[in-house]
Amino acid sequence: MAGFLDDARDALTRSIEGVSSKYKSLTTTAELRGTIKPLVSEIDDLLKKLGEMVFEARNKNLTPDHEETGRLCDRIAILKDMVDEKMSAFQAAESAAAAASARAAGGDSLKCSCGGALKPTSKFCPVCGKTVEASHSAPGPACPECNALLNANSKFCPVCGKNVMDMKTEE
Repeated sequence: MAGFLDDARDALTRSIEGVSSKYKSLTTTAELRGTIKPLVSEIDDLLKKLGEMVFEARNKNLTPDHEETGRLCDRIAILKDMVDEKMSAFQAAESAAAAASARAAGGDSLKCSCGGALKPTSKFCPVCGKTVEASHSAPGPACPECNALLNANSKFCPVCGKNVMDMKTEE
């Protein structure tokens, strides 16, 4: 009985940790999205202003003010760098949350060489985009139809419904 209670306590602890990490992830994600949106809006406004300046100068057969266009281009470049930095942080937060959720679920999380968390059925890393090598693929059998992870005693794929007994007899 003590073993059962210990297992139940551990499962409950993992569930609580999973909910906590998901909440932190959602909070971080919302904060990052909140900081990215105004930057993108400012970039759009500056690009519009730059385009209007160049268009007006071109229509009047004039050369655009290089000093002003240079300032606008510099500011746009700075903002784009800031957006890229925030997007990297956003992807890292999502990856960390996925890894924490996997740990909370009691599973060993798969990782890409960049440290990004992989799902058992991942073919590409969600952080760096690398193709997932066969050595990183899911432990255990996968459905030949949809590549979903199967339990050792599965007769049918839980995702697409394919009869996987035929696959097991071929092995």
